[in-house]
Amino acid sequence: MALQQTFVFPHPILALGSTLTARGITTKALLVGYEPGQVLLLDRRFLDPRRPTLPPSKAEKAEGLPPYSAHLPLLPPHVLTYNHTLHNLHTLHTSPSSLESTTLLLGLGDLDLFFTRLHPSSKPFDLLPETFNHVLVSVVLVVSVVGVWFMGRAAQAKTLREAWA
Repeated sequence: MALQQTFVFPHPILALGSTLTARGITTKALLVGYEPGQVLLLDRRFLDPRRPTLPPSKAEKAEGLPPYSAHLPLLPPHVLTYNHTLHNLHTLHTSPSSLESTTLLLGLGDLDLFFTRLHPSSKPFDLLPETFNHVLVSVVLVVSVVGVWFMGRAAQAKTLREAWA
């Protein structure tokens, strides 16, 4: 069964691209270069023709499909170029990085270049947070190794005592 929906974007589109990751595990997103030289990261769920026109069912809610709206959202947090403008934007190149959750984006204009790392999924899932406690992990690892060694020696001594008894 073929489905279709029509969408309206509020600005003229200059360039299109999609995210690319090393193994293709991360959810893909659409990159839209639009007037006046901005780049938007648009989640592919907004382009899904199965978006419900009626109140969504439990299955549609579980899948995360937003309700259908003919106008595609222009969410300010998803504008990748922030307050930078790429004059005469014409090309968007993407490349995978060594991390699965990260894509590299290069936007080309006549006079401008824009390069950034982006995470098509909402959060990078293969990076440790800055608050990660490396010292605690190291201490737990050392204590575990010493504990295993000590328990191994104790088990050998018990086995030897039982053999002599």
